[in-house]
Amino acid sequence: MSFQYKTLKLLSIFLPALCLSDAVRSPLNVVERRVDTLDNITQYNAQDTLQARVAHHGAESGFSVSGSFLYWKAFEDNLEYGNLLSLGSSPIINTKNKDLSYKWGQGGQMALGYIFGDREQWQLAAEYTFFGPPKSKGSNSSNLPDQFRPNWAQGSTGLFSTSSSASWKLNFNTLDLDLGRDFFISQWISINPFFGLRGAWIYQNYKAKYLGNYTAQRDGNLGSLTFNRENSVKMRTSFEGLGIKFGSDFLFHLDRAFSLFGSLGGSAIFGYVNTKTITDVSYLTSDVDETTVILAPLQGRGKENMQRIRTSLETQIGFEWETFWNDECNRFALSATYAFNVWFDQNHFMNSYFTALAEEDFEGWRVDANPARTEIVGGNLQLQGLTLKAQFDF
Repeated sequence: MSFQYKTLKLLSIFLPALCLSDAVRSPLNVVERRVDTLDNITQYNAQDTLQARVAHHGAESGFSVSGSFLYWKAFEDNLEYGNLLSLGSSPIINTKNKDLSYKWGQGGQMALGYIFGDREQWQLAAEYTFFGPPKSKGSNSSNLPDQFRPNWAQGSTGLFSTSSSASWKLNFNTLDLDLGRDFFISQWISINPFFGLRGAWIYQNYKAKYLGNYTAQRDGNLGSLTFNRENSVKMRTSFEGLGIKFGSDFLFHLDRAFSLFGSLGGSAIFGYVNTKTITDVSYLTSDVDETTVILAPLQGRGKENMQRIRTSLETQIGFEWETFWNDECNRFALSATYAFNVWFDQNHFMNSYFTALAEEDFEGWRVDANPARTEIVGGNLQLQGLTLKAQFDF
């Protein structure tokens, strides 16, 4: 039997077996590939229920650091230092509130976090925010027929003031500890819901100074005394507390690198409010109508300590650019956003209202001013401005 014949015979025996083996093996390979694909797109949740796997946005795991430059402006309700009354040729009186000239200022944010790769890229991050703009100031000098009515310590300089000035200083600090996850909810949209703890330290100082002519009625319908009077009001308030923070970031991806960015969040903080007010009144005229007047300086003090829950609402809108490398393990991002933040009921300054009376005693005429009532002004603190941020995940 020739070699060629033996070879053909062996091939005739084993070739069908080989073909059958491939025919059986091919469906098995397809099944294996489908099982692998199913494992990649599904997962069992915490309740052992099969569900679709949600793709994350961001680095796979590791540390995350970021820094932000803030160029913000701060406002606060009810910080006007007086009203300007203008009487022209007609009997109509025009009234204009005189508010402070609020200044833009610089601040910053620093954050350090960690992305847990074995927990679907949960991210735990701590972020510190600080902002202290320059003093916001205002001043006014009025002459007849214009008249200026003070808002602070009313009655201590009479009904009107000839010269007025005021300033406000803010020192704003927060420290956040957030837990969140950044993931896709569609092909082009990703969100990053988060919640955590927030500590806040907010300090404010306000000063106002008024100079005016004061007329006090003499006791017993004996006429009146008119003299110059000056007062200064110094107020300080602080809010320190700890509470919860919550919110979410939103990214609308234009392509792999560029996105539209939005954010909405808030906080509720339980804290301590401390308010202190000092009002100094002095007299600049020592003799009126050749009558001896005892000009005793007055210093009024007010203090208030409270426990309160204060809330905030924070929003941002802007753009983000990002890039990935090292198999999605590293990420670098830049963003430019504009923020609108409201901290409710942060104006805890106290305003005092005075009455005065000129009384005769054995030394002559004594003029006294007495606080009639004191009340907390109230109002919201508002922050707005540009935020430039750089973030590196590694």
